[in-house]
Amino acid sequence: VLSCGKLTEADQRVDYDSDNDGLIEITTLAQLDAMRYDMDGNGRASNAAKYAAAFRAAAANMGCSPAPCKGYELDYDITFDVNGDGVVDSKDPIPNWTPIGDVVNRFSATFNGNGHAIREMKIDTSAYRVGLFGSVGASGAVKGVGLLDADVTASAASAHAYVGALAGRNRGTIESSYATGKVSATRANTVGGFVGGNNGWIAACWADVDVSSSGNRSRTGGFVGVNYRDIVASYSRGGVWGRTHRVGGFAGVVRIGGANPVVKSSYSVGKPTGETGAEIGGFTPLVNVVSASGNGVRDSYWDSATSGKAAVEGLGGGTPKTTSELQSQVSATGIYANWQNLDLTNDGVSNAVDDPWTFGTASQYPVLIWGDLREEDQYADYDADGDALIEINTLAQLDAMRYDLDGDGMATDAAKYALAFPYAETGMGCPSTGCDGYELARDLSFDADGDGDVDAQDDYPNWTPIGSAASPFAAEFAGDGYAVSKLTINSAAARVGLFGVISSDGIVKGVRLLDADVTSSTASASAGALAGEVAGTIEASYAGGAVKSTGSGAVNAGGLVGETSGTIRASWSDASVSAAGVGGNAGGLVGKLESGKITASHARGKVSATAASAKAGGLIGAASGAGNAVSASYSIGKPTASGTGASAGGLVGSAAGTTFAASYWNTT
Repeated sequence: VLSCGKLTEADQRVDYDSDNDGLIEITTLAQLDAMRYDMDGNGRASNAAKYAAAFRAAAANMGCSPAPCKGYELDYDITFDVNGDGVVDSKDPIPNWTPIGDVVNRFSATFNGNGHAIREMKIDTSAYRVGLFGSVGASGAVKGVGLLDADVTASAASAHAYVGALAGRNRGTIESSYATGKVSATRANTVGGFVGGNNGWIAACWADVDVSSSGNRSRTGGFVGVNYRDIVASYSRGGVWGRTHRVGGFAGVVRIGGANPVVKSSYSVGKPTGETGAEIGGFTPLVNVVSASGNGVRDSYWDSATSGKAAVEGLGGGTPKTTSELQSQVSATGIYANWQNLDLTNDGVSNAVDDPWTFGTASQYPVLIWGDLREEDQYADYDADGDALIEINTLAQLDAMRYDLDGDGMATDAAKYALAFPYAETGMGCPSTGCDGYELARDLSFDADGDGDVDAQDDYPNWTPIGSAASPFAAEFAGDGYAVSKLTINSAAARVGLFGVISSDGIVKGVRLLDADVTSSTASASAGALAGEVAGTIEASYAGGAVKSTGSGAVNAGGLVGETSGTIRASWSDASVSAAGVGGNAGGLVGKLESGKITASHARGKVSATAASAKAGGLIGAASGAGNAVSASYSIGKPTASGTGASAGGLVGSAAGTTFAASYWNTT
């Protein structure tokens, strides 16, 4: 390399151990993948060319001082959905992860996640060791890493195949780590939500993974398939299904051997199920004593209500407790008296420094805080910016608003709400004054599978409007400029739109609806892409697509709102609108304005009313009622009306009791 003037070797050679802890720093998915060429973590690769492609221009010994390096560490969160389109597929660089380590070559280095997360890992393989790590060797150590939304499928036809989200088989040490998502094995396997088979040490870890195994002789557990050694202070929360053999909320089998392995100070709340003939345990269906070492499950519990298993059966282990018993303790007393002063590092020393648990309130399960596994990794703050609006990142969360119409985070159906907002902090993380509503934190599409159509393969092929006349939406909803795409509704409800009815206390702002397809099929209904009926405020919002009212009678159809007695300002629509009912109203922006106000808004879509006495308007179908006011607004769409007594107007189909100021339509 060149060294001339200010062009020095250090300007070209990269130090991949900038903090000098002996761990090579990983900042990209390609670098994570390159670890497979250096299973002992010394920075000397079995495939130098592929390794160098990920770690370009590395300094001597990767910058580790003293050399050699001893492993790897994450410097940032990493996602497999590199292009950010919501799916991991061929458009992403690694659509199908190959586990690191196998039956012969095990990962034998240190991997420190530093509390960072690896998101949306996808695996579909017939390998015998399956997970982020296929196999962790006796000298391998993994700690401080989270797997979020993992999707693991294994198809190896062998009872010697091991499958888990983090590791297929562990012979080393795993600490302060977690996994969420799903793990599925289609044939005979040892399957766990976190680790398939544990022959090493696991401490202070958790899994919220839905686990299934359809093999005839599978051992399936919410946390571990088979435990041969030690697991301390860990828990599982996902559902578990096994076709036959042994299924446990925490472990499929706890096998007691000469090394006196044990599971202690742990719990599970998932529901284990299986076909007829399967042995099913709330915690584990079998503690297999192969030496005189006593029962291998100590001070460990399962939730008898959520699991559907009220008692120990056969040779199972653990102790059943009610939800109240598990949640009511707010400190390490009572059933949790032995959950402190634990040896978490396997150094033979037990003291308060190693206390991993926090017990929360009397309505929460214990969670882990130890090492890089922080409380905030488990109890989620859904108001990260502190503006009292709960943040929505998924369609499921958008849908869950219907259980909290006043936006305070207190749901009418707590179980369904919790599915969309798991592990919420007390008060959803809102300020002490409470939550005021919701806000979008990203674009959302109802075409979840990205095939161009909203159909049965998508999660919400026919949206149910949020809010009704009896129970309207009465909170704030801020779109923050993000888009909701391909909203699809075909409904016989009286009020149809993303929102059915918004009360006078409701405010919706900054929402963009792209390619909406809304159809109302009942008599005298009101339909709009954003809302059927609004008594509150709509501002800075937009709708495109199509709104159709096919019902009979005096229907109201608007590109943005069906009918309003509230306020609409700085909003617009280019949706096409049609109304087929006798006496119906169709408007490019609003079907019917009744004692309401529209300011600084416009409409551009085609509008048609096709029945007797119907009204069509470029901006408003019909305006009536004292106090109506329209100002600084316009329309350029083409309104048409057919049928006896039907009429169309460039701006409004008919107007009574309405004042218009500085508002126009395009005559051409």
